[in-house]
Amino acid sequence: MLQNHSKENPSARRSKQMLVSALLKLMEKEEFNLITIQEITDKAVLSRRTFYRHFTQKEDILNYHFEEISAQYVQMLMKAENLKLPAISKVLFTFWAQHIDMLRLLHKRNLLFLVLLSINKQLPLIYDHFKAQRNEYGDIESTKYALAYSAGGFWNMLVLWLEEDTPKTPEALSEIIADAIRVNV
Repeated sequence: MLQNHSKENPSARRSKQMLVSALLKLMEKEEFNLITIQEITDKAVLSRRTFYRHFTQKEDILNYHFEEISAQYVQMLMKAENLKLPAISKVLFTFWAQHIDMLRLLHKRNLLFLVLLSINKQLPLIYDHFKAQRNEYGDIESTKYALAYSAGGFWNMLVLWLEEDTPKTPEALSEIIADAIRVNV
């Protein structure tokens, strides 16, 4: 399961954040696979030794960042009082609107799937939270499938939303979900 990065040594956490920031800045101008560790450490103004103290390869930087973001999303979701799909979609798009530039950059660099992998790692936590609501979905197995189904649908909506010149508001997307549920039920 995901680590709690907030309990890390503040200096280590700061170094990791500097490496994340440097990598994302470099990705604005360069393909991910062409970026070197030396470029990342130079941009972060850190040594290669510092990089290797925290990470093995540059992909680890993104994984670290996505773990943090996914954990923040799950925390936001857990605070939601209404666990119906339209309300969940509002939480999801409100959260991701805060990270839209990063998501668009990842989409441009064909790396957006890494966010989905990180979110999928969070599904057991989300599932545990939703177990209390399982009367709504049926048995435990049905709840697992319902979560996987909704995660896939939300993911495809997220991609479509990122491709819009003027993204719809979280409220508008919540209404779209509510309308779709009414039509299809």
